[in-house]
Amino acid sequence: MRSSPERGVSPIVGAVLVIGIFTGLAVTLYSAYSRAASRGEEGETLDSLLSSLLQARERMEALENGSNFILPFKLNAGGRAAGTLWVKPGNPGRMGFTSRGMEAGDLTLVLEDGALIRLSGGSSDLLSPPSLVGVSEVRENGQPRWVRVDVHHLVVENAEFQLASTSPVSLRFTCTSDSYTVVPENGRPNRENVTLSLQGLVSPEDSGAWGEYLTYLVSVLPPYYGVSADPATLTLTVLGFQGPGVKDILYYERWTRIRVEVA
Repeated sequence: MRSSPERGVSPIVGAVLVIGIFTGLAVTLYSAYSRAASRGEEGETLDSLLSSLLQARERMEALENGSNFILPFKLNAGGRAAGTLWVKPGNPGRMGFTSRGMEAGDLTLVLEDGALIRLSGGSSDLLSPPSLVGVSEVRENGQPRWVRVDVHHLVVENAEFQLASTSPVSLRFTCTSDSYTVVPENGRPNRENVTLSLQGLVSPEDSGAWGEYLTYLVSVLPPYYGVSADPATLTLTVLGFQGPGVKDILYYERWTRIRVEVA
């Protein structure tokens, strides 16, 4: 089992704050799709796909090197294939489902770097957020001293495939690599500031949803963390407590690489 970099990092106190947003939003939004569906198997298919993708997101975040899990995906409705389940490799890569000919309208559900995104009508909406960025403060003697920033990328790395089926299928998710590429040495701050740019990592058609995510992160964090976002460039910046020239940020960067295949 992969050892955590927190071990031996004595100044770190408490757990990392993982920002969770839009709790229950996905279920609320998709209930409308289910009601608009054919009141039968089409609605069940949409509900089932949403549930499977949400489970995939949550369980992918917990994967460690060599571990795996299997999830069912309902691809059929009314005796026909309701759409296509697909994987597109990249850095971080994407997987998703694109419907075809449903009464609820054509739409695409995308799982990208831990975020569940809906594409419809030329726009993108965030249905369930990733745990991509975690920001917390490290205290000493009850006072904030440092800021801790955790970035956790989920990478779909296998070859591209597309799958349409008139019956449910199961996919296996296997972690092929899980490691920290950046860890503070001796538990000391290693950054004066942190800039995370998602441009070139996420698909341009998903940029609206990612801009929404970054904007919300800024809105729920204390101003004295020095966090700002530019949704137009998909950039998040953390300045920390101190001014230029002072390292007061503990920066951790982790990459989990996952192979997705038919079980």
